[in-house]
Amino acid sequence: MKGRVFIYLLIVAALIGVGFAVSHVLMDDDEVASRPAVPTVDTSEPEAVVGHDDEKKDAAPGPEISRTVEVVEVRGRVARETDGQWVDVVAGQELGVDDAVRTDKESSVTIKVGESSVVELAQEAEIKVRELSSSVQRLGLVSGRASVNYDEGGERVLLIENENGNAVAEVRAGKFSIMNTGGTVAVATETGSVDLSASGRKVEVAAGMQSVVAGGTPSSPLAIPVDVLLRVADPGCITQKEPFYTVRGRTTPGSSVRVNAVGGTVQTDGRFVVRVPLRPGKNRIVVVTEDVTGREKRRVFPCVTHDPRAKIEGIDINWGAPKKTGDT
Repeated sequence: MKGRVFIYLLIVAALIGVGFAVSHVLMDDDEVASRPAVPTVDTSEPEAVVGHDDEKKDAAPGPEISRTVEVVEVRGRVARETDGQWVDVVAGQELGVDDAVRTDKESSVTIKVGESSVVELAQEAEIKVRELSSSVQRLGLVSGRASVNYDEGGERVLLIENENGNAVAEVRAGKFSIMNTGGTVAVATETGSVDLSASGRKVEVAAGMQSVVAGGTPSSPLAIPVDVLLRVADPGCITQKEPFYTVRGRTTPGSSVRVNAVGGTVQTDGRFVVRVPLRPGKNRIVVVTEDVTGREKRRVFPCVTHDPRAKIEGIDINWGAPKKTGDT
């Protein structure tokens, strides 16, 4: 009996030991579960993250915007004005703000504006640099005609204005011609479009169109004429006592006109009157008109004679339809 009781006690003691061991294990697991996790340290190199600002900071700087005008080709005699002094200009020279260039008879010059755009100044013309900035290039066409091929990728706008700045042609991309006769400013567009402004009115001169500022405001754009207009009455062979001859005619509005060496003013409707001196004897009268695109037309009267002893009074030749009988 004692032996059996002893065995029971051993079994109980063993069960108590097992229970104690199990409870200890469970307590350790709970402690581990409740203990805060220790963060894992990543010793690898982090990848570089480039933000928008970093891109700007690390990006290679773009090309510097040119703020000069360069003479790239000279044909004939061309002069440059700097600080009030006119000197001959050669290819490769740069023009800054307030510098000007002008061409002589039968001369022309090509200047580079911006990165890839050019302005070609025709004969007997003058242009002045007035502003060069990152957004605007402004030139003053003092007189004459210029052809422009402009495209700076939208970065800058080109303004070409007349001498007093009250007529302005504005372009971002396009090929066009512009003429300042002193009395009119004309623009004819080949490609792209040009905005022509004067006296608070602006018109868009699209490709194949032209507009003229005459009398203060730009005209509504019209198609560029197929031919150059020049109408002058032919006087035939005449003899006159007066030492001058008056030519009256009509040409395309916005054009220039010259009779021998004398320039004339073309009115808003294209009419002109030019009075030229005569030398004793036979004179050759040459009338030349040039439109904004550079096309010319001429008429020649070869035998207008000035004779101081002639009894014939001076004769003026009038272009246009003769007056009807009874007109006053």
